[in-house]
Amino acid sequence: MFQKDPAPEVQTPPPPQPPVEVVNCPEPEPCVCPEPEKIIVPAPPPEPCKTSVQDMMVIGQIEYVIVDASVRTRARIDTGAATSSINATDIVEFERDGKPWVRFAFSPGNGDEPVAIERPVSRRVLIKRHGFEPQRRYVVTLGLAIGNIEEVVEVTLSDRSDFEFPVLVGRNFLTDNAVVDVSRQFIAP
Repeated sequence: MFQKDPAPEVQTPPPPQPPVEVVNCPEPEPCVCPEPEKIIVPAPPPEPCKTSVQDMMVIGQIEYVIVDASVRTRARIDTGAATSSINATDIVEFERDGKPWVRFAFSPGNGDEPVAIERPVSRRVLIKRHGFEPQRRYVVTLGLAIGNIEEVVEVTLSDRSDFEFPVLVGRNFLTDNAVVDVSRQFIAP
């Protein structure tokens, strides 16, 4: 017996595809942005002075000062000094929490016992002195009070044992706080 060849499969052609239309896109136009508008904002006017000379306390060239809220002593008021200074001896630098600190003895004079004070170092300054070698000094922040003025200010630590006054009050305390009458002494309330 002969086997019949299987009938050839009839392939149906795929359905006709619509013709592909080639579209040529136009070249993009370059975008030119306009210059940003320049707006000029005027600076605000400076704040008026919070205190007038009439509102400031008048102090003399020598006054009592309270240092670190505990020690009362005499102070020389010096409008020519930018920074206040106190009599500090036995200055020892040490580290606390990874930061430099100093421990020193503040000698208020008049035979009073020195007071031990510790403060973080704000910075060190080079003081040039006429006729003497320049001197590096530590700067710390301390509370000073004269009359009803209380300020926390930077003070330089200096051995003022040879000076008449253990504290020198400079402009960093005086500015916007007091007017100095150099002809008078101990007039702060």
